[in-house]
Amino acid sequence: MAAPVPPVRQGDEKKRPTEYLRLTISAPKKQESFLGGGSFVGGSFSLDGAGAALGSFMGGSFSLKSPSAKIGVGGGGRPIHDTRGGGRKIRPLRKRDLEAMTKIPDPEIRRGVCVAEVMKNAGSIFKNNPNSLEEEDKAKLFDRSENVESIDAFVSHCWGSSGVHKWLALLIEEAGLVALLASFCSPLVVYLAQVAWPDVLPNLPFRDAFAPLFRVNQLWSPWEFVSCLIAIVMAFKLTTNWITRKFYFLDCLCIHQTDIKRKIEGIQHLGGFVAMSKAIYIMWDDLYFTRLWCVYEIAVFKAIKPKAPVRIIPLRLSMAIVILVVFLCCGAAAYVALFPVLAPFGIATFMLAAFGCSALALFGGALVGHDYAATKQRMVTQLLKFDIQSAECFSPDDRMEIFRKVEALFHAVKLPGHTSGLDAFNEVVRNKLGTQMLENLEQQRALIPYRFVAIGSMPFVGFFFFGVSWFRDASLYTQVVFFFYMSSFVVSAFPVTLALCMELGSRLPEAMDEDGNAMPLKTMLWDHWRSYAKISILGASLFILVWTSFAFVGAVGIANVKDGTVLGLNRSDSIWVSIICCFPVHVLAYWVFWPRKEAIERTRQMSLLQQSSATLSERSESGEDGEDEEDEEDEEDEE
Repeated sequence: MAAPVPPVRQGDEKKRPTEYLRLTISAPKKQESFLGGGSFVGGSFSLDGAGAALGSFMGGSFSLKSPSAKIGVGGGGRPIHDTRGGGRKIRPLRKRDLEAMTKIPDPEIRRGVCVAEVMKNAGSIFKNNPNSLEEEDKAKLFDRSENVESIDAFVSHCWGSSGVHKWLALLIEEAGLVALLASFCSPLVVYLAQVAWPDVLPNLPFRDAFAPLFRVNQLWSPWEFVSCLIAIVMAFKLTTNWITRKFYFLDCLCIHQTDIKRKIEGIQHLGGFVAMSKAIYIMWDDLYFTRLWCVYEIAVFKAIKPKAPVRIIPLRLSMAIVILVVFLCCGAAAYVALFPVLAPFGIATFMLAAFGCSALALFGGALVGHDYAATKQRMVTQLLKFDIQSAECFSPDDRMEIFRKVEALFHAVKLPGHTSGLDAFNEVVRNKLGTQMLENLEQQRALIPYRFVAIGSMPFVGFFFFGVSWFRDASLYTQVVFFFYMSSFVVSAFPVTLALCMELGSRLPEAMDEDGNAMPLKTMLWDHWRSYAKISILGASLFILVWTSFAFVGAVGIANVKDGTVLGLNRSDSIWVSIICCFPVHVLAYWVFWPRKEAIERTRQMSLLQQSSATLSERSESGEDGEDEEDEEDEEDEE
């Protein structure tokens, strides 16, 4: 149906009347639009009126067009052009429309959703696109949010991305450090309990694990390792359930999906929701910067809160951490299970088991390096070559409206060689946002920062206490030497070896399919498993056959043989031998993982950025010549 439209006087065709509102509603049909990249199924309607706000939303498509677009704000009122939209002119935004766009929403639509609600049912809200739900279920989504005074984080994401990856990314973001702490505290309690009450849990004694080199009393106690795994799972589960006072803005939960009026109000105040947010979480994957709605959310946030924190969370990084946890858990669990079977056969089987289980764990490091190196390179390239006019949007009218708003938000940013707010925003993304991303991911020589390697290595914390529990009945020298070894093992030696395998994996042929997209992990594993195996064998050789042979077997051997048997050293000298063998790996770990500010500066000044900026400048200058005639027409219309 359509409301009656007043006639337009002859000669005023270029001027849309502001005194009426035209509403047309079409029958429900399948459409595609994006609020953060989402698609939807629903009806579509269009609104033509003065001072209207943004267009597309999930569950239905509407278009809001402002007839007052010719009144300039900043930049001399010079219109620019959408280079990807047929050369359509992008006209400036009125000042009062700009103020309304960033106004804090009214209390009844000022909504946020707590972390516990978002993560409920393993993040099912991300896995099931709301547009695939029945109307009754879709209406219940809004009830999961609540009225809030402020928002802790605006979650900017693309609905075309993997829901599982987004859930894992937020799970690690919110509970990763808590799980790491739990992986230390739980086995520590079990270890101290067994020291205080030796018979509280059953243990198996061994003495010949290092025969014929030397013999030492050992106890097989898997309880520390098992308690560590249980603590990790419970920490991830309970932590997210208990975070009820930290609020996200998530589009499908905080904007009503069935009430058209409330939905329009929520979308009109999208900038206000951004203004309420203390930080923004960018759930990045290959699709993110190709979606104009995602880019618009960044633009509003950087314009309103230029110094507020921006957390770029690569979704493939969450999968990389999960892969590390799985492979390290399998390697450590295999060793814990095989030890009572192989220990009676002496040092040869002990070293063979250690070598095989280490190779299994390092296999995951090679896989992660191969996958994540390509991911990080694509992310850096997207940032350095970012151009808002290359982003896609379903509705051409929404596209122009977003460009007008970004132009108005960034028109006051003065950058040499740039005449428009869109170019200014491009430079903000490439320089400021790119630098923030590099500070998070590129400061160290290793492919992945140490904090993520530590979270991925959580199972080895339980393995550390499993090893320390071996020698509860051994001599003091043996306990001290082995403590030095296991501490260096978990804190420095294995992370350095893992970083080496990831670096070698990153040098394999780029994991891309024929369309230039990221290759699925299953395909990578099937096509490159031989290369990963070679890298893991090399890493295990350095870790077990070289370093462990001296830092562990050699030092513990000196502590358990008669004085003077090994190179004339006494048992007390085993401590110095252990320190000498372990200290270099800590220095190496410092060199590999310690942040380096100069690396950020060098990366920020890459030639790719300079070429990208030069290209945009040339394109901007070449477009100015053809705008003079159009500017004269605009001035006549304004008169």
